[in-house]
Amino acid sequence: MASSLRIYNLFPRLFGHISGWHAHIDRIKAMGFTTIYLNPLSYPGFSGSLYAIKDYYAYNPQFFTSMDRAVAEKELRTFIAACGKAGISVMMDLVINHTSSDSMLAKEHPDWYKHDEKTGGLVSPGAWDNGNWVSWGDLIEIDNEKSTDRKALWAYWKSLVDYNLKLGFTGFRCDAAYQVPSELWEHLISAAKKKESSTVFFAETLGCPVEDIVKLAAAGFDAVTSSARWWNFRDDWCLSQYDAVREHTEAVSFPENHDTLRVITEYGGNFNRVRLYALFTALLTEGWMITSGYEWGFRNRCDVVHGMPEDREPIHYDISDLIRRINKLKDDHAVFNTAGDIEVLVSPDAEGSNDDDSAESSEDAGGAGTVFAFTKHAPDGSGALVLMNTSDSDAAVVTAAELPKRKKELSLSGSVRDDDGSITVPPGDARIFLI
Repeated sequence: MASSLRIYNLFPRLFGHISGWHAHIDRIKAMGFTTIYLNPLSYPGFSGSLYAIKDYYAYNPQFFTSMDRAVAEKELRTFIAACGKAGISVMMDLVINHTSSDSMLAKEHPDWYKHDEKTGGLVSPGAWDNGNWVSWGDLIEIDNEKSTDRKALWAYWKSLVDYNLKLGFTGFRCDAAYQVPSELWEHLISAAKKKESSTVFFAETLGCPVEDIVKLAAAGFDAVTSSARWWNFRDDWCLSQYDAVREHTEAVSFPENHDTLRVITEYGGNFNRVRLYALFTALLTEGWMITSGYEWGFRNRCDVVHGMPEDREPIHYDISDLIRRINKLKDDHAVFNTAGDIEVLVSPDAEGSNDDDSAESSEDAGGAGTVFAFTKHAPDGSGALVLMNTSDSDAAVVTAAELPKRKKELSLSGSVRDDDGSITVPPGDARIFLI
């Protein structure tokens, strides 16, 4: 059975010089991850943001002995080779929607960028915040679609992909993929796969419409991001997105990433939420990803601008073994390693009442109002029943007679004693059964 993507995001600002990254390879492998994803390593612009790239062919001196290309390349090749020896592939961040506002390319090829129709100046991307447009002044936006020199621009991106393939990268996490024309992605992906058919392209698609995700899948992307970590376990959007995407490409969920709050902080230090979101995101989609520090209970979100190794926190707790068991479960059971049919049996109540007509209230099914229960069936015919307790503090008791017939329990968090005719689910935990 081919394994889905299991990605560990080694956030480089927390680990400093690349020589120190080697010490983490074995523990990342031991947790069951097969890919290490690195945020941008290129030389940044004036803001220092990893995602504001000034020179794609020079390197960030925070991570390498020198920004000099030859020195950094040697150190990078050594790290990639060490990962390969451990059976881990390395994925890089490919940022081609924008550059830093002081980029070398802006000086050499201003016609590669978007220009303001009134002023003629270069355009900074941005986002709406509470009805106000917030412009990111350290960035300027590439015009990948309508540049008058589009042929040369696309050739530049192709050369950049080729260069990184030669360094040993086997995958690309494509930043803001939905803001780049799908025709360009098709051009880059097909060219890369002609050189190395196993190259993986992983699209960052958070917040984009499902129809745009489908277009990216058609362009050749091997995987896209899932927004599951924001779901309330009731509203329709999450499983609608899941169903729309699974026919076209693999989805990768995560409990937190380098842009989000840490789960432990978001929920006021409640560890049960950490476990819940690890289990839910891993069991829902084929692919799974965690970011450095999730396993150790880091409280502070990743800082792409100012982060330093000194920001790496002490280990507050260690769930590495739980993560290992989750990845082992996905390896051993196709139903959690593929995208299958999901049927919601029970959804948790909202403030004591169920607001989702598509599923029973967990009170009605003999639960405690906090149970999320679903079945999942893989294409090979295997199936599972998952009972999750979304409560932060209280155990839930589910009436067994209301549930499908169960063959075997798959234990992740230890055994739980059940009374006759009921199944107890600890807070923030799951009971998993083959059916």
